[in-house]
Amino acid sequence: MRLLMLSTNGEPCGIADYNSMLGAAFVGLGHLMEIVRIPRLDPAGLRAACGVFRGRLPEFDLGLVQHEWGFFGSDFRQSAQYLTELLKSLRKEPPVAIIMHTGFPVLPRSRTIPFFSKNAKVRAAKRAMVSAINRRACVFTHGDIAREQIAGNGVRRDRVEAIVFPLTAERDVTKPRPLGEQDKVQLAIFGFVSKYKGYETVLNAMRLLPDNITLVIAGGKHPCNPGDETLDSILGFLHTGAWPRPTMPRLPGKFTTADRDRLRNRVRVTGYLSQTEIVNILNGTDIALAIYPEGPLGSGALGQMLSLGRPVIASAIPAFREVQQRGNCLKLIPARAPFELTELILELIRDHAERLRLHENALALARKCTFESLARHIIKVMK
Repeated sequence: MRLLMLSTNGEPCGIADYNSMLGAAFVGLGHLMEIVRIPRLDPAGLRAACGVFRGRLPEFDLGLVQHEWGFFGSDFRQSAQYLTELLKSLRKEPPVAIIMHTGFPVLPRSRTIPFFSKNAKVRAAKRAMVSAINRRACVFTHGDIAREQIAGNGVRRDRVEAIVFPLTAERDVTKPRPLGEQDKVQLAIFGFVSKYKGYETVLNAMRLLPDNITLVIAGGKHPCNPGDETLDSILGFLHTGAWPRPTMPRLPGKFTTADRDRLRNRVRVTGYLSQTEIVNILNGTDIALAIYPEGPLGSGALGQMLSLGRPVIASAIPAFREVQQRGNCLKLIPARAPFELTELILELIRDHAERLRLHENALALARKCTFESLARHIIKVMK
């Protein structure tokens, strides 16, 4: 089969990495694959890329679009309109699959006359996009809950296929080590620094944990999201012990100069990392953290952690509950519970057998839910 993919490519982007690994899986199965690159923050370049995809698609047996709202516009309305235009412009053959990496946003209620309101125009753009999807594409999304959410927004159920977020079954993995009470312990949060990744909860827990426990925030600002203020919030917390615009009660007691120095000495933000550096840091991590108060339909950061067999504490958001149901490879807690997180970290440090169990179960899931199995599934569904 010949596949033409429309995706970000060759840049610091989790979806670009996802597409590269999926493309390699297609090639490994004997299929021909080519990529039309989506340029970020370049409307003219995006229009040209969509034109190339549209013009070349008849040469192929399947078109595959990697979708994230920010790829197609600066806001939901613009993004929906662009995807609608693309789908309407395509011929009836060959078939087109869309892998949706983020769900539909919750649209606010209108406070003005509905016909004239901005929200009405946004909803009209959504309806037009859903109609175009129902006529021309099949949507793949990560997990049953995401499938229900997309169907609930009007996409026909027979047009939405739930898939498992694929892992990579890394070979170079390190087993969890036994830990004594005085051993230095490394925690890690992985991926581009983004507001949804739960740093507020983790940093509050770091104030409660003993001095031998350190935290690596393994990543930096996303180059395509320079306005995100999360990194500044992290650095501010290290100086003040408080999160701006907090979502949970502040810890009791004063935050002294000694507290500040103690915290800053134990928390490190790495900035952008190469793939080799990511593997080295994660293999040196005793417990990985994914305490997202909310989150995407699938998480490449969590996928990296599990692919390397790291013991992971994660928040009980729907996407992570589905991972736990499939692999029994996570310890789940509420998203905004720093005291519970603190106690669970200390418990896992003491329980070497439990960390080994999480390690083995994560690797078993990674061997089962591969990019190759996803590629086979997409071909089977789209034939």
